[in-house]
Amino acid sequence: MVEYELLRPDGRQAVSMTNKIQVHAGKAVVSHNKMFVENPLLWSPENPVLYNLNVRISDCEGNVVDGYCRRIGIRSVEFKGKEGFWLNGKPYESPLIGANRHQDFAVVGNAVPNSIHWRDAKKLRDAGMKVIRNAHCPQDPAFMDACDELGLFVIVNTPGWQF
Repeated sequence: MVEYELLRPDGRQAVSMTNKIQVHAGKAVVSHNKMFVENPLLWSPENPVLYNLNVRISDCEGNVVDGYCRRIGIRSVEFKGKEGFWLNGKPYESPLIGANRHQDFAVVGNAVPNSIHWRDAKKLRDAGMKVIRNAHCPQDPAFMDACDELGLFVIVNTPGWQF
């Protein structure tokens, strides 16, 4: 069984679903599912609302054998030519000021605590940025989580640039 539970920021359940799957030894299974959230609290830079998605995988006896939690924001993003950038079905009037971010920590390297990534995102947001371009390589997941939490849009480079 694969159980999905989406919790609102206040901890109340927004939606849940269960999907029964069968996995044979040495094999893998992909499960695709959709959940509909009524009256979602929408993410924006001004109000970066994050839900908690809990996924649990149970064996045939009902024992939880795997799972994870992930914070997610619900939003829609559109670029409409001359009409510009739209967020959550409305024109986004605020200027999209941004910067590149190189994940580079002189002397110490990239093995740094998550708090350092959060500090970088906070400094960028405090400087008035709303858009961050991950310059040249994937960033640490802690930085991406901080961007979600602080209300920063992120432009991710396409993988494979180095080949």
